[in-house]
Amino acid sequence: MDKAQKKHPLAIDIYAGEIITIKVGAEAKEYRIHKSLAMHYSGYLRNILESKDSEEGKTGVIVLDDIDPHVFNPFCDWIYAQRFEELMSGYLEWEDRYGYKDRDADCDYRLVSLYILADRLLVPDLKASLFPDIMNVVRKCGPEMATIALAFDKLHDKDPLLRMFVDAHCLSFHVTNHNARDMAIFKELPAEFLRRVALRYPSVRDRRYKKLRLSRYTESKGDDDDDDDEEEEEEEEEE
Repeated sequence: MDKAQKKHPLAIDIYAGEIITIKVGAEAKEYRIHKSLAMHYSGYLRNILESKDSEEGKTGVIVLDDIDPHVFNPFCDWIYAQRFEELMSGYLEWEDRYGYKDRDADCDYRLVSLYILADRLLVPDLKASLFPDIMNVVRKCGPEMATIALAFDKLHDKDPLLRMFVDAHCLSFHVTNHNARDMAIFKELPAEFLRRVALRYPSVRDRRYKKLRLSRYTESKGDDDDDDDEEEEEEEEEE
């Protein structure tokens, strides 16, 4: 994965520097972002802007017509502040700030949509920032069916979020916790997700793995790696 430049640009370099235009969504909503920040945090944008052969690199106008502006809004906020204050104070405030077409959309779906955008634009710092928040949401009642389908459709198969969703589903799923809409989506869940659940479920139900732990989800672990389960069980018994 392409990583962002390590040295953060100075404020004077940011605000006295160039501004690029990013056209987002079917209606080409325009966002004007300081070029140095875009290049610092996004490997995808940096590759485009550094390309001498790219028309977008020459003009400083980038088109992302398949991205929802409601997802791009918090991304822009993070580019400048590297945090979401409203996310810390409450999800409703966070939702109101950025706006969503579907007010009934689940919180984990919105967070995962932003996580997927960060993955696409090669912004590892944003992915790392969102991961604990997503885990805290799904820890309570598991990931929603639509969110699972979205994640498995858009993320590469080694992404740790997929492993966490499998564990969360095994730990919390019960038919009575889901409505008719969820169960309809359940029938269409990706085969790969169901395969992973089938492999993971026995160790969860044997109580070798009792709860989600952030430290377990790293890029280096395999999808079905249970080597740390016995150690985690011992730690939990001591608590």
